[in-house]
Amino acid sequence: MPDRPADVAQLTASEFWAAHSLVATESWFEPHTHAEDHLAWVRRGTGEITVAGVRWDLHAGAMVWVPAGVVHDVALRAGADLLSLYANVGLRPAGPSWVRARVLHADRLLSAVVEHLADDSPAAGRRHLCWTLYSDLMADATDLFDSLTLPTDPPARLVAEQVLRSPGDPRGIEAWASGAGVSSRTLMRAFLRDTGCTFGRWRTLARLNAGAALIVAGEPVHVAAEAVGYRTSSGFIASFRAEFGTTPEKYRRQLR
Repeated sequence: MPDRPADVAQLTASEFWAAHSLVATESWFEPHTHAEDHLAWVRRGTGEITVAGVRWDLHAGAMVWVPAGVVHDVALRAGADLLSLYANVGLRPAGPSWVRARVLHADRLLSAVVEHLADDSPAAGRRHLCWTLYSDLMADATDLFDSLTLPTDPPARLVAEQVLRSPGDPRGIEAWASGAGVSSRTLMRAFLRDTGCTFGRWRTLARLNAGAALIVAGEPVHVAAEAVGYRTSSGFIASFRAEFGTTPEKYRRQLR
């Protein structure tokens, strides 16, 4: 994948530019790097990005910051609406945290600025005003421990991958740990250390993300709830609202 994707419109000046790509079919961009810093945001649909062997979820609530020169690959599901912002390294925010990949909370104002740059192709004066605001917002952006950050510990990673394949699996942490050949305490420590989440929290978020993908694909709420391990639709809706700030049906309408 080239530094400036050839198949999308380039909308900004040479110092920074935005790209907008609609994905019609499931797509995978093999491991690559950019000479520029890269902010990736899937505002509709879902996907994954893998950086240094760690996989993160791509969805409307998260923006992924990938510094220049960092190897990553991207997988996007059909219907994904990807916005990317590229910028010369000299324009990145100050501080040591920007030399590593990060998952950032996509707050409304930051999202609106990225959308304006990618969708509306503002003239030079407006574009640089947008960049000034973008830089200020990025400097204060908060990290979002993403639900699908995979642990690096081998037994914990095995469990995580099994949960991703079968989010509705009802087993508790003791059974998962036994299957991986470790104690439940060891498994819990590995998840907390590697992902910033307890196993229970990680699995809940993984289930909700899987449920969100089903909702966007058109599945009824009760079908999505059952598929990802919820006994009742009401329980799924309550958890979904707590995480995404809206109901599954409103989420579906917003993304469509």
